[in-house]
Amino acid sequence: IPTWNELTLQLHREYFKAHDSCQDSVELMRQTQKQGLFQLQAAPDDDKRLLSVLITNHAKKV
Repeated sequence: IPTWNELTLQLHREYFKAHDSCQDSVELMRQTQKQGLFQLQAAPDDDKRLLSVLITNHAKKV
């Protein structure tokens, strides 16, 4: 997931009942990254697909 907006949209699709929690979590991560408290590295395409599959599979279990 290359952008914060895409992450937010993915979480909204997968966890539609937890809309506010998803929004708050992404905003907190965004602010933390802007403050330099953690660094995000671009994942290879295979890792991006794997992350998406893991999110989808977890959502199906819930």
